[in-house]
Amino acid sequence: MTTLQPAMDAAPADDFKGYVGDPDIVAPTIKVRRRRRFNSDPILHVAVGMLLVTSVAFFVTVLRISHADPTYFDRLLTADLTEPLDPMITGTATKGDDDGALPVPVVTRAQEPKPSDFQIVMVFDGEALLATGEELFRVKVGSVLPGLGTVLEIHQKGDGGTIVTSNATLSGAGA
Repeated sequence: MTTLQPAMDAAPADDFKGYVGDPDIVAPTIKVRRRRRFNSDPILHVAVGMLLVTSVAFFVTVLRISHADPTYFDRLLTADLTEPLDPMITGTATKGDDDGALPVPVVTRAQEPKPSDFQIVMVFDGEALLATGEELFRVKVGSVLPGLGTVLEIHQKGDGGTIVTSNATLSGAGA
């Protein structure tokens, strides 16, 4: 049987006799840096704690209100507005007699168009598109046009069609 020998001869136990447990020998001291504690006034600790609790309570309250009524804060913000939210006004309509029809803006022209100012753009399904140099009109039988009067008939033909009004008759390009 083979016995294993240590690489170095083991020191006898008596070699450490003077070091272990000997009160005359003082071990070197090592300074251990401790983590600095936040040394401050206890009132500051209480104030920071109250701020934390108040912040959490505020956000929990906001979340509960938003969950219960999703439009609450929108209504609250817009309740006191006196001017419109959108500063760009895109169009207004004048109020006329309430005959059930939708209100439309009143167009102001420099001069009334003459029948010769109108051109037929397209005729389709009993309706027509007419154009002047400044405006485009979609008309059907019964429509009233400035300078032409009431539309009496619309005839669709291969050449663009014919539109008969109370003041004139318009024909397409091929007529």
